[in-house]
Parts: sequence; C-alpha cells; structure tokens
Amino acid sequence: YVRLYGGHTADEFIGRSTLETVAPSEHSRIREYIRYRQAGLPVPTVYETRGIRVDGTEFDVEFRISTYFLGDQLYTVISASDISERKRAREAERKASNILQALVQASPLPILTIDINGNVTLWNSAAEKTFGWTEAEVLGKPIPYIPEEKLDEHREMRAFDLKGMGFTGLQVRRRRKDGSPIDLSVSTAPLRD
Repeated sequence: YVRLYGGHTADEFIGRSTLETVAPSEHSRIREYIRYRQAGLPVPTVYETRGIRVDGTEFDVEFRISTYFLGDQLYTVISASDISERKRAREAERKASNILQALVQASPLPILTIDINGNVTLWNSAAEKTFGWTEAEVLGKPIPYIPEEKLDEHREMRAFDLKGMGFTGLQVRRRRKDGSPIDLSVSTAPLRD
C-alpha cells in the first residue's frame, strides 16, 4: 500500500469519518464547516486545519474541497496536503520581517523604500524627524523632499537603480517640509520581488 495522508493507506480511509482525520481540537470547526456546506452556505474550497497521523501526532494540513454530481448523487472530493513545512517557512519569514521592520524603525538614519513607480512604500521614524513629513503623509505618493529643480537628477538616479545598480554616498541637496534645504549622503539598493 502507498502511505497517504498522515501515514494511512487508501483502504484505511474507506468508511472513516472526516473527523477521524483531524485533530480533536479542530472537531467543532469541522462540524461547523460541514453544517454550513450542507446548508448550501458559501464556504471556502481551501481549508487549513490540523491533521492527525496514525501515531497520533498532529500536523498542519490543507484540504481542497470540490463537489460534483454523478447522476443525481452529490459527491465531495477532498484532497489533503501536508503544509507543515510551508507554515514553518511562512512563520520564519514573518519573524524575519518583524525583525527587519524593528531594525528599520529603530535606525537613527532616515530609511525609505519606493516602488517601481516612485511612490513611497516605507518611511521610518528617522525620516519623519529629518524631513518633517509623517509616514501617513507620504505613503503611496512620490518622495516629497525632492525640490522641483532636482526632479531630473532624481529621475536619473531612479533609472540607475532600476537597472539593478545601487549607489553609496551620493551627495545631494534636498528640502524639508518647512522648505529649508538639507544636504544628504544617499545610498540605495534595488530590491527585487
């Protein structure tokens, strides 16, 4: 036999309740899902829960559920995938993102990111203090500290970055929210994906 879901064989699944394939802590959620589905209410066709293996250990599982009619009989097809590794990777990515966010926000240097269209997607607290604009004022908009007469210079810098070549220590003159000039040493790094 080929071992399938949770170490069970295909024959071991025949006649078993869906509840026997999920962790006891998930039984009430599964019952509710089944009740909604039987009542014809909209329910997700992809469902994440905790499965239970032959040895009783739990694991993260994703069910993909579809239904079809054969004659006038309704059938439900459920495919299951062990997503434990994917969830671990997502959690590690979330933790890394939180650490990076904390470092960016704690930096004494202004840090910002812009998207491919030149709109601000991140503006740390040091940028707020240095330039005077709050994060709420700049998110989703072009960088505000570039004076009109420096727009061509900025476009050239962006074109350079968009080719995948960052730069370090470029000396530029920009302006604060109150209009006063500020001399900066700018470093960039293109981010992909």
